[in-house]
Amino acid sequence: MGTYTDFSIAGYPLISSKSAVVSEAMTVFRESDKKVFTRKLGDRNPLVWGDVFADEADEIETATIYACGTDEIIDRLEVMGFTINRVRCDFESGRESAFTMYQEWSEGEGAKESEDNPLSVKEQNGKSELQVTDASLLTLSFSQYYRQYLLSLI
Repeated sequence: MGTYTDFSIAGYPLISSKSAVVSEAMTVFRESDKKVFTRKLGDRNPLVWGDVFADEADEIETATIYACGTDEIIDRLEVMGFTINRVRCDFESGRESAFTMYQEWSEGEGAKESEDNPLSVKEQNGKSELQVTDASLLTLSFSQYYRQYLLSLI
């Protein structure tokens, strides 16, 4: 069947891989964080696996996990230079860049003529405002950004 790896925070998967461990994700763990145990296939994280093993849910496997507390992870990340202030600044910078990109798209040729265009620029009180009718275009959660950030290290 092979080896599968996922990096999750509070059960929410940020990184998944097959046949190899993502070494950048492993940098926050120590050998003392390792736990080896047996479990049923049906006990796997449903956010990663869904119900793919519904027919084999009672089959037993050996699992290896690395887990530790939030405070320990924060301390380890800060030692490596990943402070919450740095990540927040990077997040805001990325969000502002995305906003600027969407604004440029909205001002592109033919953008204002389209009725179904989710982006448009509205002139109000001498200021240009970006109007977004599809909120998903600007929705970027911190966990999504952190996932993208970790993947950029690979």
